[in-house]
Amino acid sequence: MEPMKREPVRVVALASGGVESAVLLKELLAEGHTVIPCYVKAGFSWEPQEQRALERVLEALAHERLEEIALLNLPVDDCYKEHWSLTGRAVPDAASPDGECRRAATRWLARRKTSRSKKSSRRSRARYRRTWR
Repeated sequence: MEPMKREPVRVVALASGGVESAVLLKELLAEGHTVIPCYVKAGFSWEPQEQRALERVLEALAHERLEEIALLNLPVDDCYKEHWSLTGRAVPDAASPDGECRRAATRWLARRKTSRSKKSSRRSRARYRRTWR
């Protein structure tokens, strides 16, 4: 089966600076699209390095249809507060258990269950299953 041919359009592509982003941008350009790379700034401690990597990718891909980076500011500090991903302090190593995240998810689920009736919960699950099948 031959790949579907698409009319070139102007597209926004989420991009980080990793290999997947570079390949996606290159493929979109190769298909004739005008590409606007979009980087989401959430406030994580690694973002300066990630943005520099993305800038290097864009320099390597330099093309007339490759537009400037669109920065989307979406800070998460109101949710994460003093989390290591924002502060860069007390970063867990590869051997660390993922206990903090699991405990937070468990607390959230417990609050959610007590705030909803069983009937509405069953309806939501059924709606979710229909949506993603």
